[in-house]
Amino acid sequence: MGETVAQYEAALQELATKCEFKDSSDAIKDQFLSGILSDDIRETLFKLENLTLELALKTATACEEAKVASSKVKANGEQSENKQDLLQLKSEIFRGSANKRFNHKRGSTFHQNKGKFQGKNSSRYQQRNKNNTRNNSNSNCHRCGKPNHEESRCWHKDKTCNKCNKKGHLESVCWSGGKNQATLKNLQEKKEDKQSSTDDESWFDDFFRISVSDPVMKINSLEKKEKIDPQYLNVKVDWKIVSRETRKDLVLAKVMNYVKYGWPKGKLPDEITPFLNRKDELTIEQDCILWGYRVIIPGKMINTILNELHKTHLGIVKMKAVARSFFWWPGIDACIERTAKACDECARERDNPPASYLNPWKWPCGVWVRIHSDLIGPIDGLTFLLILDARSKWPEIFLMPNTTSESLIKMFRQVFARFGFPECLITDNGPQYTALEFKLFVKKSGIKHVKSAVKHPETNGAAENLVRTFKKAYKKLKRQGLSTQKAIDTFLFDYRTTKHCTTGETPAKLMLGKELRTRFTLLLPNTEQKVNEKHDCQIQHKRGKRIIEFKEGDLVWAMNFSKNAAPWLEAKIKSRIGPVNYLIEWESGKVDKRHVDQIVTRETVELDDVAQTNEKANVEKTVLLRRSARLLEREQKLSGEKV
Repeated sequence: MGETVAQYEAALQELATKCEFKDSSDAIKDQFLSGILSDDIRETLFKLENLTLELALKTATACEEAKVASSKVKANGEQSENKQDLLQLKSEIFRGSANKRFNHKRGSTFHQNKGKFQGKNSSRYQQRNKNNTRNNSNSNCHRCGKPNHEESRCWHKDKTCNKCNKKGHLESVCWSGGKNQATLKNLQEKKEDKQSSTDDESWFDDFFRISVSDPVMKINSLEKKEKIDPQYLNVKVDWKIVSRETRKDLVLAKVMNYVKYGWPKGKLPDEITPFLNRKDELTIEQDCILWGYRVIIPGKMINTILNELHKTHLGIVKMKAVARSFFWWPGIDACIERTAKACDECARERDNPPASYLNPWKWPCGVWVRIHSDLIGPIDGLTFLLILDARSKWPEIFLMPNTTSESLIKMFRQVFARFGFPECLITDNGPQYTALEFKLFVKKSGIKHVKSAVKHPETNGAAENLVRTFKKAYKKLKRQGLSTQKAIDTFLFDYRTTKHCTTGETPAKLMLGKELRTRFTLLLPNTEQKVNEKHDCQIQHKRGKRIIEFKEGDLVWAMNFSKNAAPWLEAKIKSRIGPVNYLIEWESGKVDKRHVDQIVTRETVELDDVAQTNEKANVEKTVLLRRSARLLEREQKLSGEKV
């Protein structure tokens, strides 16, 4: 009855809301099949198995559009013979029905008869129109373009046209001049050019992109990088265009109908679910659907809005912030993210990606197994070579006379002469390390040379950290007046004797196996020195001053601790077992241990020696019995006083 498939389905949905069907989907499907006027479409639907309402709508719409496209392709290149036919075509385009059902629209029909377009004056058209008039007494309303109601009772009699701003009709049936007339004129000019078949197909693509409402845009369609609708390339997109496209959109037309007349019970198609979840927040204003204060954009305009939103390349976060203030459609966040990520200009100027997880070097099993090296400078015109042991964190720093590979090899030879060849050497990609001479040097030395990625100093992070520490310390020491070499030596000494934050030990202890004596060692109490001082004091204040040593075989008197025997017995020194301890052998052959204080020298003399010794003893005895003259004088004085 002059309706498109979408309009017919919307009318059935509206009627279903007023009737209490147990299964509205099946009832609408049955009514939809019985009301199809095209025999070809009805026959196609009856051939389908497990036919559902959604499948029937999609199939009928596809057949309808294919039929229209086929008839238009056949008629392309032929100029209309009747001006009234062009006016009728214009009327059908504006009424929004020519894009769906040309063969069933009352008032104008394209027919193919030997390659010529049959106009209104043809007998075939008049007979068809006569039959339609006989079967359908009601004509289309000039206010909205829909049948089955009087113009005085039309719902849109108080509506204002968005094109001519006149009251009483909708934009789809407006006959005033505007963009639709210009579009029709352009299409007519293309038709008169008689281009090739390829150009004809592109012309009809343009025509149907304007006149036929596309299905709802899926989110995945953005991945195909669809082009922006040509009619919106140089057109300012405003609410009027959104309103027009909303009425043409298959999904939004249903949603608008549900918002006006109520939502049906039962399960709805998947594309309606996002709107069903927000049904209490949906409103209609000027034929635009609003979710809260945000306008819902039709699927045909999504790419245009995204292109305008990303015009200044502000990024995903700011694009979402703008979108949340003005518009919405299902899956808008994913669309914005894909648009920003697919932009080549944004990709060329993007920031560095987030850093990957930390993958530290494995701690070597021994010292000087893996070493890290880097060149520092220039600092005040000087360049330094830094070498760091990975296990002990022992540093070596040299002042380089120049930055050639020969000087670098010379410094490494000096280090290898002290500590030997390591197994692995980690460096950056400096020209000195990548020179052929250095490659041959490390190869002959049996060293595995690992170079970091270009412009990625984190790979050689151990050396880079020491570079940063040395630079700061060197500049401070130089400002204090130290020479270059003295500054290097001062830094190395303190760094090697300070506990490292990673190992918790000093590099000297891990590298050399001992702590180095520093200027701060004197501040610590020395227990060994204190004990030695005590020992010296005890020796000084001890009663005995006897100092004697015995040799093996010496005859001695040794203390005897056996009962019923003399305290001193004859013995012989067998051996010395300590500073003051000896093993003695008794005359009986028994061996005991005695201290030096328990041993006395035993002397043996001949008979002549004994006589001489006795004479000396008698003389000493005489001398001892002689009275001192001083004592005699004192006795005389004492006796005179008594007298």
